[in-house]
Amino acid sequence: MNTIGMLLAHLAVVDVFWIIVATREIPLEPDGDDLIKEVIGIRGDDDGLPLKEDGRHPKTLAGKSLAEYWEMLDAARAEVHKELQQWTDDSLDSTYALRDKHITRSWTVYHVLEHFAAHYGQILMIRHMMRDAGVLPMK
Repeated sequence: MNTIGMLLAHLAVVDVFWIIVATREIPLEPDGDDLIKEVIGIRGDDDGLPLKEDGRHPKTLAGKSLAEYWEMLDAARAEVHKELQQWTDDSLDSTYALRDKHITRSWTVYHVLEHFAAHYGQILMIRHMMRDAGVLPMK
């Protein structure tokens, strides 16, 4: 299963991808991936999601501490904040092209929030399972 670290890294990747790379229509290869790495230190596929068949934690995240995952997420959020400060209420209805779709900025903001909520729920479930298994202390 995904680790908490993988999920935190994934949240950072997704924030930068959807709010900056996608809405600016930056091609993911190589420019978007370079931008993601510049912001959070890993490329878009380096988060280990989707989980590979062998189910292993990705080497790109090996040895990272919880503080380093929070730094990735903080860096992503800082860049997203800068980007969103440039958006106006009127610009939320504007669209951008992604593959064969035209997507509104308002849907993008909704999607990123919904995505965060879903994965944060996963993180909470993993923590609960770890406490039940005796890996984390009961609080």
